[in-house]
Amino acid sequence: MKTGLIGLVSKKQGFVEDAIHFFTESIWDHTFVLVGDVPDCDTVIREATKHGVVYHTLVQYFVPDTRTEIWDLGHVEDFCKALQDTRSQLGISYGVLTLVGFVWVWLCKKLGISVHNPFDQGHVCSEDTSIILRCAGFNIEPEKKCNEITPEDVARYLAKNGRLIGYSDYNSCEITWVDK
Repeated sequence: MKTGLIGLVSKKQGFVEDAIHFFTESIWDHTFVLVGDVPDCDTVIREATKHGVVYHTLVQYFVPDTRTEIWDLGHVEDFCKALQDTRSQLGISYGVLTLVGFVWVWLCKKLGISVHNPFDQGHVCSEDTSIILRCAGFNIEPEKKCNEITPEDVARYLAKNGRLIGYSDYNSCEITWVDK
């Protein structure tokens, strides 16, 4: 797999995942960017988790009760540069308050009020993914700050501008590749 592929994840169970699904009105609760294949290692991804912005292996998302999609936007060179340019953000803490801000934005939206997410400390997964996308030249949700972009926003952008190349469903632990 090549650098710059974008992943979407939906887990069936978990309090945090359920809250993200509800307040972002999405089936997706996580996003990541593929960093590439490393010799003698599984495919490496960059993501924001409870441990902050880190590198992990992709294999963790091919487990029961988890749906994962892999999308291609092209422009591998731009992603390589964006990942290098944003390398300083590795280790940034997780944006727990940003998740609270999603609740505030959702509540105000239901009341017909347009507000920005008031919290900008740490990063959540869709924020980290959107920073990399913007740095690579993709114009994802230009009217929003990166800390306001949800997994659903990333999913909509990918559906409009990308190509689904692989997925696993909730009952499978293997990726199914989509014909090109």
